[in-house]
Amino acid sequence: MNTTPQPATSRFTRADLFLLIAAGLIMVGFRLHAYPAPLESDECNYAYFAGRMLQGDRLYVDLWDHQPPGIFAALMLATAVFGDAAAVYRTLALIAALLTMLGLFDVARRWFGRPAGWTAALLFAIASSDPGVGGEGCNREIYMNALVVAAFWLLACGETLKLRRVFLAGLLLGLASTIKTVVAVQWLALVPAVVLLSAPGSAENRGRHVKSIAAFAAGPVGVWLAMWLYFAIDGRSGEFLDATFAYNLVYSKTAQGWGSRLIAFFSHEKVFRTASALWLAGVLGLVALPWRRNWRRSLVLVVLVVGCFLAVCLPGKFWPHYYLLMMPPVVLLAAGLIHRVETYGRRLSFVVAGAIVVSLLLTEVPGYLLVSPERIALGRYGSRMSWVRDQAHRVAEVTDPQDSIYVYSADAGFYYYSSRRCATRFTMYTALISEGPSTAARRRLLLEDLAQDKPRLILLTAKPPFAELHQFFIDHRYVSVGLTGRMEVLCDIERRVAWPSVSDDRLP
Repeated sequence: MNTTPQPATSRFTRADLFLLIAAGLIMVGFRLHAYPAPLESDECNYAYFAGRMLQGDRLYVDLWDHQPPGIFAALMLATAVFGDAAAVYRTLALIAALLTMLGLFDVARRWFGRPAGWTAALLFAIASSDPGVGGEGCNREIYMNALVVAAFWLLACGETLKLRRVFLAGLLLGLASTIKTVVAVQWLALVPAVVLLSAPGSAENRGRHVKSIAAFAAGPVGVWLAMWLYFAIDGRSGEFLDATFAYNLVYSKTAQGWGSRLIAFFSHEKVFRTASALWLAGVLGLVALPWRRNWRRSLVLVVLVVGCFLAVCLPGKFWPHYYLLMMPPVVLLAAGLIHRVETYGRRLSFVVAGAIVVSLLLTEVPGYLLVSPERIALGRYGSRMSWVRDQAHRVAEVTDPQDSIYVYSADAGFYYYSSRRCATRFTMYTALISEGPSTAARRRLLLEDLAQDKPRLILLTAKPPFAELHQFFIDHRYVSVGLTGRMEVLCDIERRVAWPSVSDDRLP
């Protein structure tokens, strides 16, 4: 049987338990601080979809999004059990972050020793809610991290690399890819880990490597075949493939080549600001990897870093929450730095670890904990999320619960916070303004939806609508009833509403 390299330490102690409890309490305290903050647009969209799916609406037909169904299905189940309050989704993210912390602690402890494991737990407990990367929210990357780290733990921490563990790791990555397809890059990067964590040499071992890689692939292949079969039986396979594959290829197509994308990763300095101590420790840990003593583990960690790095760059956009995918490998690199320092003395390793943790706190406390929840996301998106929530409450005041509305923008928070139904399957306008072969078809579907379920209010919060949509407003007798900064409010002339006037209506 092939064996992985022997762990630095595998015995779980009472001190480990106390440290994990302390780290967990720190994480809970940090994340609870952001509970009153408004959900971001993507998060509102997932929550809104969950509610609609519980009412029987079908993904990719009655509701359109270019994401795989994983996040929608998960939140639908959570909403069915616990309701659709924002605290429900933030608590799910908290649980996912706690599980990620446990995985990172155990990998670091087994690979690099107890001080490194403690450091990993404390660093992730603090940085998991880092506002620079939107960590305080509940976006998809938080759940992806939990699944990716669990898969890495299965590969890295067993005494033997059994096929069962390899298959389960692949299955977890397959499930993560149902949340966001960029996980495919992380899976590819971890293929060498399957080989590197097994004993090299004989033809028998090489044959086992082939079996291991096949087992690693079986999980994602099975997950995606099952999804395709489900949508095919329901008559939605074409819509499913068009949204999750064809459109995503268009979405990720930018003028930037791969070289420019890799460089652009480092150009968004706001992302790195509040967790700068962790990012710096990660860079130093990358330099300090123990290549001479254990080149296999070092290379496995590097391929994990590369996979997460490419997953951030793949979409061609650099929204802050994408960088959350880099947090787990950076924490492990920081743990590796502590391991290297420990060779010069355990006391010194505690001093260095303490310095990193304190440095991280010195930026996270004033940059996050001492900031009011309403203002946490100002550095990323300004005050737009709070503004959308407030305007959505105004929408609820002037409309009836059975009314539908349409918002021509990416501000899905209007639907979630107003509890008003979107009159079309397209809750965000991104797919309507992109350049692609299916854009014209989606625009036609939008106009058909609006004609069938004529919205009482139409909110224009983005660039001017395309010509056919503008003509639709004229033909169906929509009139302007208010101007809120750059947002124009249109009303069905037969069901006119009085849009309230507020002194500060500026759109952030």
